Amino acid sequence: MSNDVMHLDYEGIGETCTVLDGQARIFIDEVYRLLYMVRDLLEQGMYLEQASPALQTAYSEFSNSLHAGGTNLMSFAQLFESLRVNYENADNAAMASTLSSLDGEGGHFEPETEKPLPDSATLPEYNPPQGDIGYDVEWDRDQGIITSINK
Repeated sequence: MSNDVMHLDYEGIGETCTVLDGQARIFIDEVYRLLYMVRDLLEQGMYLEQASPALQTAYSEFSNSLHAGGTNLMSFAQLFESLRVNYENADNAAMASTLSSLDGEGGHFEPETEKPLPDSATLPEYNPPQGDIGYDVEWDRDQGIITSINK
């Protein structure tokens, strides 16, 4: 890049947004797939009467955190796309205004129509298709130790 004060690669920004959103969707699907693998393991392949429910709950909370990471990727993609469209519209409007004033009569240049801002897609909520694997748990006062597990 040269010594430009500002440089925007509209195509590169759009490509990055597409990749972020697509990979986030793949990531979220994988979080759910792994959630059910862990559930099956803790119910059938490695069942421990006391530990399995606690492990399922802990893993469910971990999955929820991972899901939030995926939705954050999608949120960044939406932010970058909105910025790209806003800057591109402002750039086009500045060019149109400048060119229309060059003829000395108020202009004859037809500016491009503004690109609409992308719709802000609703980010997916944590909602495992086969239901959550966690249990209702009660925590101690400091929220550091599970004191009981309600099935």
